[in-house]
Amino acid sequence: MTTHSSTHFHGWRDGDAHVSMGNAMLAHVCHHSPTGFEWGYGGSGPADLALSILSAVIDEPKTVKIHRGFCGAKAWALHQPFKWEVIAGLGREWTLSVQQVKDWIALYEKEHAKQAKAA
Repeated sequence: MTTHSSTHFHGWRDGDAHVSMGNAMLAHVCHHSPTGFEWGYGGSGPADLALSILSAVIDEPKTVKIHRGFCGAKAWALHQPFKWEVIAGLGREWTLSVQQVKDWIALYEKEHAKQAKAA
């Protein structure tokens, strides 16, 4: 699936946690949290939200076996850092653009490429 850079993810709570992508609800790529998405801390719900957002943004084959189905290798490799650096800091209601997610991915990869060269 390819997402347009102007598409936004929007999360809100009304007792339950909800996340949309554009005009539809974000598909739950489920590995850590069978009960759904969460954010604002570093648990299993935020991990699945990170994995789901990255899976929606990164156009790659879904080859990594997870608890319920498959995800892409890059989404899998990045979802824990994305959880800690982005998802854990989100408030009660939030919006992220696809471009913001792509920018985070590019910055993360650039920083880790520098670290790999230095090692």
